[in-house]
Amino acid sequence: MTAVIPFEVTSRMLERLISPPQDRRNIITIAPVIANVLGVMREMALSYSRCEEVFAHLDEMIELCHAIELGADSVPSEWIPKMAFSRGSYITEHPVYAALDHLSQRSTRSLPRVVLLAHVILSVYAGRSRGTGSGTVIPIPDINVLAACREIRLLSDDYLEQFGEVDCNPLALYQSLEAFIRSNPAGIASSVLARFRNLRRIIGLSLGRERPQSRTRGSSGPREYVDTSWRDDVSGVDERIRTSDLRLRRAPPLPDSNRP
Repeated sequence: MTAVIPFEVTSRMLERLISPPQDRRNIITIAPVIANVLGVMREMALSYSRCEEVFAHLDEMIELCHAIELGADSVPSEWIPKMAFSRGSYITEHPVYAALDHLSQRSTRSLPRVVLLAHVILSVYAGRSRGTGSGTVIPIPDINVLAACREIRLLSDDYLEQFGEVDCNPLALYQSLEAFIRSNPAGIASSVLARFRNLRRIIGLSLGRERPQSRTRGSSGPREYVDTSWRDDVSGVDERIRTSDLRLRRAPPLPDSNRP
């Protein structure tokens, strides 16, 4: 008789790591991608000092992903997909899960993209665990999480190939991204370099090498998120991100009862 693996603790750990929507949309096809990303994280166990919980449960989370993919009886009910989709913007409210979903729909998944996503997920988790001297947790701002997950979806394989090997060590990757951006490679537009900057920034935030972005409002128009990195950036890329770029859904205006 095959022993049933208890997934209660593992389920909570996986939920904290990828922040899925309540309906668990597309989880059957996403589960093997999650397992792939978790497998890559094994090579990062000595590099992220605030992710010990994650690394301690890697094998169990991978096992849970395989069980979800196969529809095993041992899968906790919360990981069974629901018919009714959650309300709200999928990409902005669950950016990590949306990036995993995107990877599951690609015909091919390059190793650099998978490794980058593993870094983004661990950086977000590590950012939640970083505190000040008083013990206050300073999470990575949503704007940076949204931007990094967007680049995982949108960066083409050609540009990733031009960047080269993605190191499993976050500091080494941060320095490689910084050097790549500063070199201003021929044939790569500033808008593409901005995508690499977003990936560099989220890793830099988790390492404590960069500071969060502050929010300001211009003379007119939507609120802007302005880079307040600890040093001037030499890439020459303007990376102000407007709220309109986040595709936030707004409720339609209520009808005017006084109108004929």
